[in-house]
Amino acid sequence: MGSARARPFLPLFGMLLAIGLATGPAGAATIRVPGDARTIQAGINMAVGGDTVRVGDGIYSGDGNRDIYVDRNIVLESDNGPARTIISCEGTENDEHRGFLCVTGSTGGTIDGFTVTGGYVGDGGGAIKFIFGSPLVTNCTLRDNEGGTFGGAIYVYVRTAPTIDHCTIMGNTAVAGAAIICFADSAPTITDCVIVGNHGWGEAGGCLAPSFGNYFSLRDCRQSKVGKMAGSRSETTQRDRERLPHLGKPDPWAGRGCAD
Repeated sequence: MGSARARPFLPLFGMLLAIGLATGPAGAATIRVPGDARTIQAGINMAVGGDTVRVGDGIYSGDGNRDIYVDRNIVLESDNGPARTIISCEGTENDEHRGFLCVTGSTGGTIDGFTVTGGYVGDGGGAIKFIFGSPLVTNCTLRDNEGGTFGGAIYVYVRTAPTIDHCTIMGNTAVAGAAIICFADSAPTITDCVIVGNHGWGEAGGCLAPSFGNYFSLRDCRQSKVGKMAGSRSETTQRDRERLPHLGKPDPWAGRGCAD
């Protein structure tokens, strides 16, 4: 009798185990874009902490696929890497857009395997801006973005410490810190990245930490050295001097940890 009553438990246990394996650790789900969600932002909005949002091959543009707001600890990853998964921001001076904005809640998450291109913003971070959010960004290509005054590709702001790993950062433009810039007690870690061909109109084509309390940790990165700044050429024009009076003076950014 005892063994007969126990038999239904075994198939039920097997079903529960299979469900657990399908959804991942602690019930984490995988959300497909397109499929479960039509846009990357819609996929993120469906997710909760610990979930994975997987993005198929394609060029993603328009609302929901730019200015992507990441406010939770998730894994956002492409199926086949940055060459086949492209976020085309299509930003202009009159219609500003960036790739990602990572804010409080995104710390501990991951963005993996995207190209972000065509971002244009005036407030820094044409590809990615971090504010109180410190996810891992890995295996991404950030190219041909414009950050206005600061941070052509990446802008790290306010006690933020993201890790940028195995990324290519190239062809980005800003007055200062054309590849990466950080402010306000921020400390990004940059590992195994290629930082080449970025253009700082005023100072720092590569990376810049322009005030005390900010610093970069760079490990095993390759930067080109064209002109006086690592990562790009840097030139100061009369227009830049009118916009930022300190440009062109010796050591205008007297901060520690300047990667240039």
